[in-house]
Amino acid sequence: MAELKPGEWSPWIFREYTVAQGPRQFNQLTIGFAKTGVDLEGKRPGSTRFKLLHLSPDGQDVRLVRSEVYPSTHFTDPASLSEELIREVGPYFEHPVGRLTANVIEKDSEMLDTILDEIRYQALWHPRAARYVMEHYGWDIYYLHWHWPDTVGHQTIRAIEPEAPGYDPAKAAAYMEVIRRSYQIMDEMVGGFIELADKDTYIVVVADHGCTPDYRAADVSRLLAQKGLSVFKDNSFAFSALDLSRSRAYRSGACQITINLKGRNPYGIVEPEDYEKVQEEIIDALQTWRDPDTGKLVICFALKKRDAQLFGYWGERTGDVFYLFNHGYWWGDPTAAPIFAAHPGATVVDAPPHSAHHGPNLPTDRTSLTSNLATFIIKGPGIRAGYSRDPERRGFVRLMDVVPTLCYLLGFKPPRECEGTVLWDHFEE
Repeated sequence: MAELKPGEWSPWIFREYTVAQGPRQFNQLTIGFAKTGVDLEGKRPGSTRFKLLHLSPDGQDVRLVRSEVYPSTHFTDPASLSEELIREVGPYFEHPVGRLTANVIEKDSEMLDTILDEIRYQALWHPRAARYVMEHYGWDIYYLHWHWPDTVGHQTIRAIEPEAPGYDPAKAAAYMEVIRRSYQIMDEMVGGFIELADKDTYIVVVADHGCTPDYRAADVSRLLAQKGLSVFKDNSFAFSALDLSRSRAYRSGACQITINLKGRNPYGIVEPEDYEKVQEEIIDALQTWRDPDTGKLVICFALKKRDAQLFGYWGERTGDVFYLFNHGYWWGDPTAAPIFAAHPGATVVDAPPHSAHHGPNLPTDRTSLTSNLATFIIKGPGIRAGYSRDPERRGFVRLMDVVPTLCYLLGFKPPRECEGTVLWDHFEE
């Protein structure tokens, strides 16, 4: 399919592949998704390429990698644009050739350079695609979500944080370099869009969160089992092992606990008149949960569903109790299962090395170098240059404020589902 020298990428290779789609796993629940053109089963054309990382002179030591196979048709709407973009801009892919692991960052410069090379290709594909569509069809809004900074945060933040357990300054430089190179790629991507902007164009850069390091992993399911609220069929404490016929409550997704309510839940056992009593029992268990090794409280706060509305948490699918962890504590997803297995009966253990997250803690959680707070940058006509809101005086910009602000700039009412407001203080008088 290709002839390569060490360090070379092959040209893009187009072949037909057999695609099979199964149910996807999310938050311990197996759920189905509406299938798109990309998810169609059966024979599908796709693109990939190879890179020869290493070849010894005697041919005995070969290291060859293949990029992700990504559909080469029907990944756009209209579908006809897919092949046009591949022809004029190049193929696309979602994930890089390898995972950004500690071993890659610390010991495998060949693979690290290859991953970042692919990420740069992906990042710069977007402004190239934006330019092509703009010049041939025009557009009012070009919106994209680029997930690589999230991957980098999860894999690097703890290693660069001096206050983190096990911090090694000798290794921290390698992780900081990954962050630096990734942000340089991000700068290139934003720069590509700035080149497309005229004096009437608005450019907005928004993150949905930051990231802070995990020091301790805390398993709510194990706590609920110890308190007699959840019953499991085995010691895995996995959702699939939950005995709903005997469980009054169970962990249900991120920072939520659902009461197994009779008349609402398919296997409900809690009488409606006992609903609030069980809520309070759960909250007492969470708010008195202390780390046996440090003596610290694990949970920052726990609220009944009706009170969680103050934090923007409501809806039919929301759990009956909402909680957040204190600084340094993390919900202990399946990656921490082997650590818990080595400590039977424990509800809190040391987090895995280089672990960092953004969902379990307050948005304002921070360390000396990192923060959970997101980024909001806006540039364009009528926007105050150099302005930064003082949160002590006016509060933080909220993510829910972004859409109403953009709708205002575009001259139409925001959707009725919008709950934010226009960021008036960012505009010139």
